[in-house]
Amino acid sequence: MRKVTMTEIAKALGVSRSLVSYALTDKYGVSEEMKRHIITKAVEMGYFKTPHASLKISKRIAVIIGEEYLGEESFFTRIIAGIENSALEKKFIANILSLKDGEDVEQFVSRIIDSKPWGLIVIRQMDKKLAEYFKKLNMPKVFVDLIDANPDCFEVRVNNYGNSYKMTEYLIRSGCDKLAFVGDVDWALSYDERYRGFLAACREYGVAHTDIIGKDGKSRPFDDVAFADYVRKTSGAAVVCASDSIAHDVYEIIKAHDKRIPADFSVVGFDDMPFVKQFDPPLTTMHIPRFELGRVAFGLLREQIGYYDAQSRQVCLNAKLVERQSVKVNSKNQKESVEQ
Repeated sequence: MRKVTMTEIAKALGVSRSLVSYALTDKYGVSEEMKRHIITKAVEMGYFKTPHASLKISKRIAVIIGEEYLGEESFFTRIIAGIENSALEKKFIANILSLKDGEDVEQFVSRIIDSKPWGLIVIRQMDKKLAEYFKKLNMPKVFVDLIDANPDCFEVRVNNYGNSYKMTEYLIRSGCDKLAFVGDVDWALSYDERYRGFLAACREYGVAHTDIIGKDGKSRPFDDVAFADYVRKTSGAAVVCASDSIAHDVYEIIKAHDKRIPADFSVVGFDDMPFVKQFDPPLTTMHIPRFELGRVAFGLLREQIGYYDAQSRQVCLNAKLVERQSVKVNSKNQKESVEQ
C-alpha cells in the first residue's frame, strides 16, 4: 500500500494542499475546528499509519511518554504525531512505549531493550532519576522538554524564557501596569523559565509585580488560596499564567469572586491548547509548535547515526502570541507601542 499524500487529503476535503500542510505541521493560521477536521481525515485515510509492510524499514525508534499524558486533548499528542510523521518520511518506525505511574524502572527498560530500537526519544515529565537512567542506555537519545535542566544530552524544548518575556512585554505595552505571575516554579523547569522571563520584562519596564508561585506540599501547580486572596484585594491587574491549565483555574477563581475578565483582570496563558478557545472570554496565550517539536526531536536523533560521541546540544523553538479577548487593551498605549 502506497503512502497517502497531502494532495489526496486536500482533494478528499475540497480544500487547498497548503491548508492541509499547515494543519498537519501545526503551523499557526488554521482554525482548531478545521485542523481537527483535516487531521481526522488524514487518520481515516492512513496518512499517519502507513502499514509497516509497505516500507523498507531501516530502523526502529522508541518514543517514551508517561501513560497519563496520552489522550485526545493532551499537549503531547501533536508532538508524537510530529515524530511519527518525520520517522515515516525517512522509513523509520516509531514505537510508542507508555510508562505507567509506579512501574518498575528495570522492567520498563527491559521493554525498551526488547523492542530493539535504534534510538530513543523521551518526552518530558520524567523525574530526574529516571532521566539519568535513560541517559545510561547505550543508544542515540533525544529528550523533549525535560523537567530538569541537563547540559549533557540532546534536547529540544520551547524558548520559555524569551516567549514569556515577549508575553509580559505585550501586556505592559497594552497598558497593564500591575502584573502577577501564577505558577509553581518547582513544578516544572518550563514554569521556572517562564517566571524568569516574566521577571526580566517587569524589571526592564519598571512594572510592579506579585508572585503567586506555590507552597510545599501542594498537589496543584500554584497556590490557589494565595491567588484567591489576591483577587479579593486587587483589581485592574494582568495575570500571567504558567500554562493554559492554570489559566483555567484562574478564570474560575476570578469569577467566583464576582470579578470580570478582562474588565477587572486581564489573563494570559501558555501552550495554546485547543480548549482555551472555549473559555469565556477566549484566552490570549502563546502557541507552541508541538508538531514541529516532534519533527525537530526526530531530526536530532537521526543526526546521531554512527556518532555516539556527538556533541550534545539543545534546540529551542519560539512560540507565537495569539491574541484573543482575555486582555484589556488600552488603545492609546497600543498605538504608542506600534509607533515604537
